[in-house]
Amino acid sequence: PSTHIVQPGENLTTIAALYGITSEILQQANGILDPNTIYAGQVLQIPALPAPTSSIPTFTPNGDGSRDTITFSVGSDEPGTIVASVYDAGDSKVAGISAAVGSSPAALAWDGRTSAGGYAPDGRYEVKFKAKDLAGNTSSAQARSIDLYGAAGFAASSVSVFFPQDG
Repeated sequence: PSTHIVQPGENLTTIAALYGITSEILQQANGILDPNTIYAGQVLQIPALPAPTSSIPTFTPNGDGSRDTITFSVGSDEPGTIVASVYDAGDSKVAGISAAVGSSPAALAWDGRTSAGGYAPDGRYEVKFKAKDLAGNTSSAQARSIDLYGAAGFAASSVSVFFPQDG
């Protein structure tokens, strides 16, 4: 779990939204009986979210115009930045992306290129997202797995390969 230092004007609802949790979860994690009793300078524990159970998205960054990027919708109830780091199966960072966020969602896209500029090799990657508000508070990382298959777009086939009955 990470921590958040309460800033003047913040409340449990706005703080919880920054980290993608409910104010009730935040209140329970910190043993707060009255949500109106938080104060500037108070240190709150931010609980980690469980990993999602949905299927793993796949994209094919190969310049063929089909699924060349993977895009995540990110947002926050207060202005800041969402920073994402992309890690390979060996837990080495291969790329970093970020987007400014405000009261409306923003798109955070990765084109499959490494920080060095080349395409990342085929395989499974983990994207770790962190929110950072204007006061400098940073959330704990939320991770999502993705599969990248760039070579798939360069395969060529004919109708007879897949439908031999069509002659």
